[in-house]
Amino acid sequence: MGLIRITPAFTVSTAGQGFVAGKVTVNGALAARRVEVRHAPTRAVLATIFSAGDGAYRFDGLDPAEEFEVIGRDYAGIYNNVIAARVLPWPYSVLSLSGTFRVNDATKTLDGGLPIYGGDGNTVAVTSGPAPSGITFSVGDASPPDVASVGLYVLASGTAAPGSYTWTLTVTAANNSSKAIACSATFT
Repeated sequence: MGLIRITPAFTVSTAGQGFVAGKVTVNGALAARRVEVRHAPTRAVLATIFSAGDGAYRFDGLDPAEEFEVIGRDYAGIYNNVIAARVLPWPYSVLSLSGTFRVNDATKTLDGGLPIYGGDGNTVAVTSGPAPSGITFSVGDASPPDVASVGLYVLASGTAAPGSYTWTLTVTAANNSSKAIACSATFT
C-alpha cells in the first residue's frame, strides 16, 4: 500500500484575507489529486480543487484568524484521505527566509535553496556586497534536491569564480514588505 501526502507550504493574506498553498505527493512523487479546504470550527467545506500536475494547490480568500483543515483525497480510491489540521493562514506582511546555501567548492556552486514563507509575487536581488561572480539568484517553486518542499525558494545557479564573497540577498513581496538574509561563501 502506498502513501498519499499533502504538505501545506505557506500561507499569505492581503487586506484581512489570506490563502493556503502547498504540494501534494503520492509515494514521494508530486501528483495531481483532489484537495479540499474546510473551516475547522464548523467543518464547512469551503472549496475543492485538483492540484496541478506538479502537486501545487492554492486556496484564496481565507480568514487568517481562523483555523482550517486541508484534506488530500485520492480520486482513484486507492489511498486513504490525508488531513492537515489546524492550518492557519499567515498575514501577508509576514515574510521570512530560512536555511542556508551549501558551498560546493569542487563544482564552484551553491547547493540547495532558501525557503520563502509568506509574500506573493516575490522577487530577489543582491542588495549589498558582491555576490559570487557567475552565480545568479531567482525565485522559483522547484524544490532543490535535499530541501523540503514548501512552495517558493530563493535559488542559486551558475558557477562561481574563485574568491571570498559576502553579500546580502533581499526578497521583496508584491506589497513591498521585504526580508534580507546575509550570505557568505569562499571558493578556492
